[in-house]
Amino acid sequence: MQKRSLIAAVFVLCAGVSLHVLSRHYMSVYSATAHLTSQAPSAFLVQSVAAGPAPGLAADYNIVAFSTLFYEVSSRQLSQQEKMRAYEYLFNYIDQAQRFDPWFWDVYRLAIGITGFVPEYTRKVILLTERGAHHRNWDWEPPFLAGFLAHNLLNDDRLAVRLLQLSATRPGAPPLALGLAAKFLAGEKGGKQEGIAFLEYMRRLLPKEYHDYIEQRIARLKSQNLEEH
Repeated sequence: MQKRSLIAAVFVLCAGVSLHVLSRHYMSVYSATAHLTSQAPSAFLVQSVAAGPAPGLAADYNIVAFSTLFYEVSSRQLSQQEKMRAYEYLFNYIDQAQRFDPWFWDVYRLAIGITGFVPEYTRKVILLTERGAHHRNWDWEPPFLAGFLAHNLLNDDRLAVRLLQLSATRPGAPPLALGLAAKFLAGEKGGKQEGIAFLEYMRRLLPKEYHDYIEQRIARLKSQNLEEH
């Protein structure tokens, strides 16, 4: 009994130290964002040591750091070089969060809804989401969303069909998943209306603080659609 109590006490102590270290690191990242995040995401090994027996804390830390940095990116005028550095950090936060907790839904909705629309990171986000789909093997949404990105942004219908067909095999998958897979397989290209519908779906999926970003993209697509007609 005493041995169990000792083990429990050690675990609680390790978790407390882990939380303290990660919170201190988060505060340093928060301070760094005032100078456009001069500090890159910490190495996976460093976070692993800090998180100790509670890797979920490290995943949460990366998501919080992602949100903090995204606020900075979206609320300031940045040079193209600064934007690309910030998006590199954003992707790294998402990538590290997945490595700590590949079942964490926030990883995928933020990856797809934010960094997925940055051309330099679209394919990386899709592949990250495809990996996650094998962990969240009950969930049709990650492969469905990644498949649509593959079609709409990469024009890679072979990849899109693979992901949409995977989505269609999951419980609760909408008929739309299989319908889009068949359409893409037949070589039919989706129009801007499909893109708008996808973005509106992402808006419902993402927290409110990300809606402005999505709405700007919706407005841009609607404007282009009007010009074409």
